[in-house]
Amino acid sequence: MIVDDPNEYWVWLIRSSSLQGVYYCPDNGKEYIEHWGKWLVFDSAIAIRSLAEKLDEYVDQGEIDSAKFNREPSDIGRGDCVMCVYCDDRDKDRIWKILHSLGISKRIWKYDQQTHKD
Repeated sequence: MIVDDPNEYWVWLIRSSSLQGVYYCPDNGKEYIEHWGKWLVFDSAIAIRSLAEKLDEYVDQGEIDSAKFNREPSDIGRGDCVMCVYCDDRDKDRIWKILHSLGISKRIWKYDQQTHKD
């Protein structure tokens, strides 16, 4: 389910069945700190929105945990929009295969712990 609240900076992709209000790894313990991160994909707003529509089914089926993207280009994307596709690092190769099958050729992996440090 794409959650597009115009009052929020990020547009989220979460499972339709998710009622937790948590859009990424629900375990905030050791496993999260050691293994949780995201693939970062940079592209135009149109391309990112199109990718979100394709990924929505994967998220809703639980094959991808969650994702988020910004609506407009920002400094984060150096003029492009950015999408964060969240997963455990032990599952990142499988997630990358999904992204690649949808036409993504460039990406960056970043751990959430690094994001918090930055």
